[in-house]
Amino acid sequence: MTYMATARTTKSDPPLSAAATPRRTQEERSAESRERLIAAAIELLGAKGYSRTTLVDIGKRAGLSRGLVTFHFGSKEQCMAAVVDTIRAMVTAELDRKSADARGLEAVDLMIDTYLTTEEFRSSHAMRAMFAIIMESITESSILRKSVAEQNAIFRRMLADWITQAHEDGDIELRDDPLGLATLIEGLLRGTLIQSLTDPDAVDLRAIAKLSKAVVRNHLQASPGRLSGTDVTSRVRSRGSATSA
Repeated sequence: MTYMATARTTKSDPPLSAAATPRRTQEERSAESRERLIAAAIELLGAKGYSRTTLVDIGKRAGLSRGLVTFHFGSKEQCMAAVVDTIRAMVTAELDRKSADARGLEAVDLMIDTYLTTEEFRSSHAMRAMFAIIMESITESSILRKSVAEQNAIFRRMLADWITQAHEDGDIELRDDPLGLATLIEGLLRGTLIQSLTDPDAVDLRAIAKLSKAVVRNHLQASPGRLSGTDVTSRVRSRGSATSA
């Protein structure tokens, strides 16, 4: 029996009705509209930048009206703040997925590799959108500045926690404030990625990722018995593959 034959209805078939597909609630429809608007904003920011992304464009890209953009967010800045929250959740989920079995230095290595060498991560509209918002946040926009500052704080805290774990595990000598080290690593990663996005042919991200891991480990004086950054990353990836197999 072919698909068409299977799909064809007969006179005895009951008509499709609202009972077969329950009607969504107003909250569900509102949540879907909000998600579509945020997704459209991310796509436009990644392609056109902050100043050329308007509420009208966002509504059109989402297949909705500008009135709905204003209804959900109130202003462009509030919409961009929602974009920051969404991207933060996306990045955190991706890092959690990749580093679920890692801690300490292993997790730091995976952070560096994910940030610099994962193609779908670093070249996505979401990452470009995030950088567009970060650059705009240094102007007079207090709303964006607050959202970006919160995002940065979460990023640093994640790194600082992993550095503290490495110290607790006896893998490093901790001579500096973990948050200070996390700020340095954050700046290294974002600065490198910005250079790559503006001039991709001039930056060998895989080589920079390897160098970054070595620099971090050398500064932290990782114990000689520990695996190198490349080996740790390979080991955790293999572990994840075995788990999913």
